[in-house]
This record gives sequence, structure tokens and C-alpha cells, in this order.
Amino acid sequence: MVIAAMMRTGIGKPQPCVMQAAAFVVSRLRQTITIDRAIAGLGNIELQCIPLAATGLTYTAERLGANLIVVNPEVEPGVGPLQPADFPRFRIGEIVEVTRAGTAQFYSIVAVNGGRLELDQNDAIPGAPGDDLRVRRVLPQDTGNGHWLSGRNGSRQAGNVLEFDVTSASFFPEDALVGVIDGDRTWPAMVDVANQDLEVFFVADPGLAAGTVVDLHGIDVVVSEDAATFTREDQALLMTVAMAGSAAGEVAIVQALRRATAWRPAPGSVPARCWFRMTKIMRSTGGNPLSITSWRTRSNTPNGGRSGSATSP
Repeated sequence: MVIAAMMRTGIGKPQPCVMQAAAFVVSRLRQTITIDRAIAGLGNIELQCIPLAATGLTYTAERLGANLIVVNPEVEPGVGPLQPADFPRFRIGEIVEVTRAGTAQFYSIVAVNGGRLELDQNDAIPGAPGDDLRVRRVLPQDTGNGHWLSGRNGSRQAGNVLEFDVTSASFFPEDALVGVIDGDRTWPAMVDVANQDLEVFFVADPGLAAGTVVDLHGIDVVVSEDAATFTREDQALLMTVAMAGSAAGEVAIVQALRRATAWRPAPGSVPARCWFRMTKIMRSTGGNPLSITSWRTRSNTPNGGRSGSATSP
């Protein structure tokens, strides 16, 4: 990911704000999340995280105690009366959604005896013995990042505060249901707050002084209509250009990196307000070889205009 860091200078509102753009490659993101419970028995290191959602049949159940229920062989359809069903077969370690009076809570199963389920004691089932309940299985969901984990290399910073390496800053919205994995156990939890700390690590030291205020923006790559292919030979990149038109003259190949309209940091991304790499090719007119020059320009204008400094590569 390539992002643009815009460094702000100037103190106080009446003074001008000078923006300096620099491009860096993000190597790692580490996010802090707060969950709705302090999980008893959860370790402090080597934690992982997955997104969860309740799905499948909705069984009727009865509350026997604060963490003990019995699930019945009948299900609640979308409409109409209750329907008989096969005897539910739950296993130790599964996660279930238990709903009472319209309020859902989530538990890990610690013991099974037929239809009787003993649930973890991180959160008691409210109500009294005999209360009517509804129970659904909870299963992992697609992260959308090509991997089954939404967080890895996790650690517990406090009772209900966890840190994870992530590939996206959008995995943990408020009230998201997640599974915290510790060894062979998975514990359900809800993300408690939306405001979370996000540490951004770069491949190289960006050279920013401590306390520097920066704006981070993603960049879009805009390519000209002229097609170009690149071949690497040692440390050189050789460019082959299919130039538009047939008349002798000048053709410019422009590759612009512009501020993205909507950007979330992710490993591999870069922070610059507007960067251009331009290659000017002078077409031969009398048997003379092509002359090729290349330079970079940087725009400091807020609207991504083309004014700015130019330096040789």
C-alpha cells in the first residue's frame, strides 16, 4: 500500500499552513480494540481474531440457570407456528447466540449433556429459570482479505483491551461480533467502541520528528492512453512504448498518483498529495534515434493540480 503523508507546519489559525508531501510504503498495521467483556481464562499473547455471525436454524430453549440451558427439538420458522426438528447436536467449543426477550448474547459451550448446554461464565443469562429462549449457531464469516483471520499476532493489553496485526482498518466497527482465538478455544465478544488506535508502520523511516501532525491519504494511479510495458535488466527498467499517432513529434507518457477519494490504510499502501512521473519521447525524423528524458513532479496544491516542483529522477 502506498499512502501520502502531508506534514503540517504553522502554529495558530491565523498563520498559513504549509503542506509538504512525501510518499511511503506501509509495511504493517496494528490496531487496538476494546471488547464488551474481560474474558476469563484468555491468554495474553499469540491471540487471533475472526469475524462471526449467527446463522442457521433458530431452536427454542429454556433457561435452567445463569449459564445452563436446555435446547428443544423444535425450530422457529420465519412465519407461522413452531415446527418439530431433529434433535439438536451441539459440541463443546461451539459458539451460540442466546436470545431472551429480544436481546441477544453470545457464549462458548463448555459442556454438553444431550440437549443441556453449559455455557461460559463471562456473561450470565438474565432472567429466571424456565424463561423462554431462542438459540442459533454462530459461524465464522468471510473477512474479504483472502485469509480467514481478521487479526493475528494479538496480545491483551488490559482486561478487555486487545491489539492485533490487521490488513484493514475497517475490520472492527462498533458492535461487530468477533471470535478471539486462544490456542484451541474461541471466545465470542462484541467490539465495544468505534474509536480505536491504529499504528502505521512504514518500510523505511519517514524521518518525521516526534509529535509531527500529518494527514494520510491514499493514492490512485492514473495512466495515459499510450501503452507501455517494462522489462527489468539488473537494476534498470527498459520501457517499450506503443506510441499514439504516426506523425513525427513528441509523445509524453504520464503516470499520475493522485489523492484517493476514499482510503483506508493497509499493508502495501503509500502517503503523497499528487505525484507524477513523466517520460518524454522525441520521435526520430531523419534516422536519428529516439531521445528519451524522464522526470518527476510533485503537486502541493489541495485540489491535486499540476503546479509544484520538478526534480530529475
